[in-house]
Amino acid sequence: MRNRLIPSGALACGVAALSLLTSGVAAQETSTPPATQDEAVPQADPAVVNARQNRTDDQAVAGFLDRKRERQARRETALGRRGAGGDQQELRRLYRALNIPRPNPRAQISAANQSALAESFETDSIQLLQSLDFKPARVRRLADAGLNPLQAAAAYTRGTASVTDYALLSDVVAVARVVEVRNERLGDGFRSTVLLEITDSILGRAPNRPIALRQRSGEDENGQTLRVTSELQAVDGQSYLVMLSAGLYGQLATEGAGNPAASARGAARNYVQLGPTYLVQGDTLTPVDTGEVSPTTLSQLKATLAPVARARNTADDAAPAQETVQ
Repeated sequence: MRNRLIPSGALACGVAALSLLTSGVAAQETSTPPATQDEAVPQADPAVVNARQNRTDDQAVAGFLDRKRERQARRETALGRRGAGGDQQELRRLYRALNIPRPNPRAQISAANQSALAESFETDSIQLLQSLDFKPARVRRLADAGLNPLQAAAAYTRGTASVTDYALLSDVVAVARVVEVRNERLGDGFRSTVLLEITDSILGRAPNRPIALRQRSGEDENGQTLRVTSELQAVDGQSYLVMLSAGLYGQLATEGAGNPAASARGAARNYVQLGPTYLVQGDTLTPVDTGEVSPTTLSQLKATLAPVARARNTADDAAPAQETVQ
């Protein structure tokens, strides 16, 4: 049996990586060979160098935007298949009313690309909310309760989300104990299930039965073990602080295999990770992903999220009977 690592990737495909793309995009070579005593060093015209650099940056950003549009089109198709694609115009109107800051790449790019980049960022943020099953009516109710999922989605897309942002977007934030870890392909594009028993619900309406964290790590059809580095390497009996989304599970399954499973064996519902996961040892939180830092202790985190949980419960309790809220 062979093991293979798969680098971690963001669930939300925003423009956070754009600074890496544009900060040093194909830098124009301006150096000249060493001069001899008999020749002067030719100096490149700064205007020409800058023009070439700007063209290079624009080409790189244009390629980035082309790939982004393809990704967004696939996501839009999956949203339509899930029946979640009809609210984009209203969510966009609500988003624009907030005047959320646009991306500010360090590269010098054309006004047209600047505008396209801002629109792409906006679309990513709105599609994230759609993927998480946020309806415009719920967004407005949460805003009335003092919460702003649109700002949280923008921060998530930008790669600057706080723990509070992650929690607001998650269906469930809880301390959960690992009951079982098993390789399990359910036709949804995921390879394994971590069965979790919730021992301390912090935010969201968690089921009173075990829930399933679906992961791409696990054995493929050839018996090869694949491990996604950002996913939870769960240990039976260990407790973790998890931030999970059922809506995102449905979206990713639809985008991938196209067949979200109702639930894994023994679980009330399937979820995927939305926010960072922490190992819980007493009051200590240790990040599972080495790229994360522990925000606080468990007790302090619960105190921070308590007003968010109360406000969200108030908003969700006001939902009409026909509107399902996780």
